Amino acid sequence: MGETVTLTPVITGKSICDDANPANNEVKYLWSNGATTSSITVTPNSSIFYRVTVVDCMIVTIRRVFQ
Repeated sequence: MGETVTLTPVITGKSICDDANPANNEVKYLWSNGATTSSITVTPNSSIFYRVTVVDCMIVTIRRVFQ
């Protein structure tokens, strides 16, 4: 506990987004701590869960939980 870690969701599988126009492939992140970045760096003082919801360019929603 008290160790600083960076949490980054890994999305596997073939992308269903527009490979020809990557600028159209906006991916949105929402972490349980309110962050909207693709990864977060945290230093928890106790065991805690962090949830992330990822929405890709095709509005496919993926949820991951980190402990």
